[in-house]
Amino acid sequence: MNISSLSILVAEDNPMNTLLMKKLLAKWDITPDFAANGEDAVKLFSTNNYDLILMDIHMPILDGFEATALIRNDANQLKAKTPIIALTASVALDAREKIAQAGINDFVSKPFNPDELKEKLEEIAAKL
Repeated sequence: MNISSLSILVAEDNPMNTLLMKKLLAKWDITPDFAANGEDAVKLFSTNNYDLILMDIHMPILDGFEATALIRNDANQLKAKTPIIALTASVALDAREKIAQAGINDFVSKPFNPDELKEKLEEIAAKL
């Protein structure tokens, strides 16, 4: 599967980061859905099917950890296993542990390397 056919939800509250993500993903022919906070991300997740969620950790209303917990507890167990990649500026060891404990599959540090993100998207696309 080519990454351009991935259905992606991006949960990001920072307008500059959202714009950057739109431009980057457009370069790879990906048109994701965007949520400006964790609550909106959970709502979009509940009504759509995604191959992947890119989840900012620090967001208003529900942070990335809280939103992930709700997604992982979705009644549809297959859907609840949707891969989640955290977008975070904090990659300290304790943050990495908290990310893993939250049920988040992986993370990309901000500011992120586009090649690193593309590689992770290719890995997920290959498993579909």
